[in-house]
Amino acid sequence: MKNAFCSIPILIFALSACELVIDPDLPEHTPRLVVKAFFTPDSRWIVSVGRSIGILESLPGGESLVADATVALLSGDRVIDQLAFLQRQRVYVSETPLQAGESYTLRVSAPGFETVRATDTIPGPVPTSIVSHRIETSDLMSDLLDLAPGELVVSDFSIRLRIQDPPGEKNHYQIRMIADLAWSGERDLYFSTRDPSIIADNTIEDPVIGMEAFSGTAPFFKDVLFDGQTHEIELSSDGTVVLASRERLLRVQVLYVSETYYKHLRSALLHEHTQENPFAEPVNIYSNVENGYGVFAGYSSQTFELAVE
Repeated sequence: MKNAFCSIPILIFALSACELVIDPDLPEHTPRLVVKAFFTPDSRWIVSVGRSIGILESLPGGESLVADATVALLSGDRVIDQLAFLQRQRVYVSETPLQAGESYTLRVSAPGFETVRATDTIPGPVPTSIVSHRIETSDLMSDLLDLAPGELVVSDFSIRLRIQDPPGEKNHYQIRMIADLAWSGERDLYFSTRDPSIIADNTIEDPVIGMEAFSGTAPFFKDVLFDGQTHEIELSSDGTVVLASRERLLRVQVLYVSETYYKHLRSALLHEHTQENPFAEPVNIYSNVENGYGVFAGYSSQTFELAVE
């Protein structure tokens, strides 16, 4: 009697030799304008305008820039600026002075696209001060690294920042530490802190390890844990050697950002954390642009220059 299983190897070989082709039924992509701008009082600010790209679409050189857009800034229904396009930088620029506490609308149109709009308000500054700071430099390391004249090495620093948060308001913040060098210009510095508000918003909590100290650049946070209180934050070096200018050693910049700005940063952090995890649900980066994608968000800021005492 013939064995009923003798043909199984032949069947497996036949299946392995077949080419499996999956033809997904994807909806047709309608390109939309993508706008990104962060605007602030009394300072030039820029707008980048591009177009969305379908999942199976490719552009020559990967270029998605839209260079023939009409970009208008409005206060209420009144146009107060038509932004100029800078060919070299490939961005649209506004020089119009803006006011904290005011709401503005960005309107962008381009041939072949639906007009998009976005509205946001510039938050006013919150009373902020530097309570104390300590900066240590290393002449030995400066000599070993053969730095240019006027540059030195910051080996350690510690800064205590105080924020007097207004009560009954949703306030959102971001902190930058900045160094300047003649050869590389302005750059953000890494620092660490154990402030619970910063850790909560900038750390994706591990259920096993728990939340550790924040270490990175430009953290953002909200005032849920200290609404209406005087809140002090300790910032310290994370062990990285910092090259700095002797004239402008270090700067601490505190940004008072809108809720739109905060939501955009928070969603971008979650997107970055999950994009390489095949088991994670996709995260859409927050957008306040009607009929398109991107962000138009306001902020004001205060900067403190620190020197060796």
